[in-house]
Amino acid sequence: MDMHTVDLQPGLAVGIASSSPVLNTKPQSFHGDTEFLHFNCQLQGEFDIQVGKQHWQLAAGAVNIGFAAGEKVRIDRCAQLLNVAVMVNRQLLPALVGDDIASDDLINTPHFFIHTGRASQQTTASATQIVQLMRENIQHKLLLHASALEFLHWHLHACSQCDQSNGVSSRERKQLEMAREFLLRDLSLPPTIFDLSGQVGLNQCKLKFGFKKMFGSSIYAYFQQERMKEARRLLAKHSVTETAVQLGYSNISHFSAAFRKQFGILPSEIRKEWQFCHL
Repeated sequence: MDMHTVDLQPGLAVGIASSSPVLNTKPQSFHGDTEFLHFNCQLQGEFDIQVGKQHWQLAAGAVNIGFAAGEKVRIDRCAQLLNVAVMVNRQLLPALVGDDIASDDLINTPHFFIHTGRASQQTTASATQIVQLMRENIQHKLLLHASALEFLHWHLHACSQCDQSNGVSSRERKQLEMAREFLLRDLSLPPTIFDLSGQVGLNQCKLKFGFKKMFGSSIYAYFQQERMKEARRLLAKHSVTETAVQLGYSNISHFSAAFRKQFGILPSEIRKEWQFCHL
């Protein structure tokens, strides 16, 4: 997959990603950045993307807003792709879009997320204009800059409409972000759905539906994923027993089984690797 990027101003860039018409290519892995929001519109082709244990299949007509948060991104399959991306520094976003969206949930969330939707006719037209401008021999940077801002407007509008039609409003997105923060506040003790619902002001049905819609997994599954990531970090300095106790496990076997389920390796093996590296 090839990527061509143009910097338009500090904190704002535009790029097009493309691939040859090959049905299967070798998987590509990379760590996402921690600075930019990525606004994507897929004009052609399809690809499979994985972050952690979450998977998406994106095809022509899809739009998404994503923040990688430094997570490892894996692209498993890429067929005849043409994807347009506008990349915006998170702190610059409010100055660019003004009142177009309630952007607090986009700029303040420290974790990986992706919001998906369907491109409108206007989104597709502005993305196509970007491709045409970037492929011309003479670069019209001012026109490209204007097209990127127009693309942002229609992109945000398309995602907003999709969120509402899927039953997740802008207000509920903020409540769900609050739910995730409360959920991960203490990784040794998951809150009950009842407590989580009362904390953020969403009924349990909307909480469970919206959480899975936004974050790609159930509340408890998400908690376990983050819990095991913290376990992997703690094992660099603590024994398996100490790590298990810090994360609320009274049974070491249960902790080891949960760790192996997520990473495919026992925590004792990870601990040995850390100790070997520090010899």
